[in-house]
Amino acid sequence: MNRSAMGKPQLYTLIAVVLALVGLFFLIGLGEDDSKSHAGPVLMCIDSTVSTDDVRDKYKTDADTLVSRAAHKEAHFYAAACGANATGEVDWPVSKWFRGTYSSDALNREQLNHQADEVMEGTLAKEGIADLLEVESHDGTPLGEMLAVTARQCEQAGGHCAIYLFTDGEWADGLLHVRDGVSKQDRERYLETYVPRLGGLEGSTVNFVGVGLGTSIGEVSLDEAKTVAQDLVEGAGGKMGFWTTRL
Repeated sequence: MNRSAMGKPQLYTLIAVVLALVGLFFLIGLGEDDSKSHAGPVLMCIDSTVSTDDVRDKYKTDADTLVSRAAHKEAHFYAAACGANATGEVDWPVSKWFRGTYSSDALNREQLNHQADEVMEGTLAKEGIADLLEVESHDGTPLGEMLAVTARQCEQAGGHCAIYLFTDGEWADGLLHVRDGVSKQDRERYLETYVPRLGGLEGSTVNFVGVGLGTSIGEVSLDEAKTVAQDLVEGAGGKMGFWTTRL
């Protein structure tokens, strides 16, 4: 009888310890699920300058892929047409925080697919990617300005973004004309001008999509353009991602 009485406190202690461990594992599991379900911000900057007029419709397939991925990762998504005066004109008209609100995986997927369709095609109240592909074109293709406005938006969104710049790579502004060749002096001057304006790219990955579409500048010039782009991104603390015609 004494042995039985002495065992009860030990049993209660053991039960309490087990319950505490179960609760701890449950909380840890919740934290892991939450971290896996939401990605960092995704930004899409579409080169809306004259040199992309004939190829911008080709961006739609890859843009649709990116929007779908962002939706299913439940990311905060931004998109804008980046023109000649990117910093002054871009207001990121497409902004969507993708979220599924159902406990059912199937219903969540359906809901996120619907959100992705709205982002691509737009609604009566909001523009979509399809509208951005048809905006009025601007002369000149200022890489530095497009990256600067994107960096500023990325920083506002919390940083560590996945950035996709849809562009042909034929950049031309007051400091740089890729078609004419890029000298060491041209590159150094461009970096000195724009790297200080790209702090918001730190920790982000910048991808270039559509490179070479519709251009006649050739592979040598495109390689020079890639070098400038990579120096800008890495100089600002970011990571160079895709440099590709199509995803």
